[in-house]
Amino acid sequence: FFFISRKMEEESEVTLKLAKIEEYRQEGNEFFRNGNLSKAIYNYHCATMYIKDLATSADSSTNQFVNMIQKGNALVLSEEEKEQLNNISLPIFNNMSAVYVKQKKHKKAIEYATKALNIDENNSKALFRRGKSYLAINETEKAERDLNQANILSGEEDKAILKELERLRLKIAQNDKKDK
Repeated sequence: FFFISRKMEEESEVTLKLAKIEEYRQEGNEFFRNGNLSKAIYNYHCATMYIKDLATSADSSTNQFVNMIQKGNALVLSEEEKEQLNNISLPIFNNMSAVYVKQKKHKKAIEYATKALNIDENNSKALFRRGKSYLAINETEKAERDLNQANILSGEEDKAILKELERLRLKIAQNDKKDK
């Protein structure tokens, strides 16, 4: 009986945390749409605290005994809950990257785009934002790789990606001139 009760308690805790992540995401999206980037990033950051907590539980290589000592219990996520966590984390990491691109905090934009790509390596938005940020910090080889991949994934018709690829070509030409 104790085990069944404990399992139900864990499931409801996971469900509550996933709901809280979604709540913060929606609030962040509203602030983003209204141009309030600092409040948007605050809400996304709050969501990432819950994501980090659940991701630690989802990591099957984590020693459950150590988890119990650190957290007081060993929360174990089912495969379905892990998938839910990834599905909810992807847009948050992507949105954080978008905010950081707008704020010209390119290393942070790269960090969060990379987190999104760790979930979905073919996410064209994350590849675009990371490529754009690499270009901004003059890491042209990495920018070229990401922007070309984003371009392929988007069917080579996305105007924003094509514009960044053109900026990349100009930057490479400019760098080649400086080297001569």
